[in-house]
Amino acid sequence: MEEHKQKDTEFLRRLNRHPHLKARMEALLNIAEAAVEAGEMTADEAEIQLREHVREMGRNTLQDWAISKEQFAAEKAKVTHSVKGHGKKKSTGLQHSV
Repeated sequence: MEEHKQKDTEFLRRLNRHPHLKARMEALLNIAEAAVEAGEMTADEAEIQLREHVREMGRNTLQDWAISKEQFAAEKAKVTHSVKGHGKKKSTGLQHSV
């Protein structure tokens, strides 16, 4: 029982980091409850709505993933370039003897 609560807590913590995904999951639950418990829609109507929500959830998840990858790459590049010490050149060049 305690392990189940820990898994639920961890799942909710992770889900809260992804608001788009959380909203889609809630929408899926709403459709499932409306279709099964209340009988408010036919199976075909529920299937159509579920498919659209799953597609949208996939699109949002991939967009979030791409943004995260881009941010990670930008941070990595920033760290890599700052280590190399690019900055203003302090040398005045070679001094030629006359």
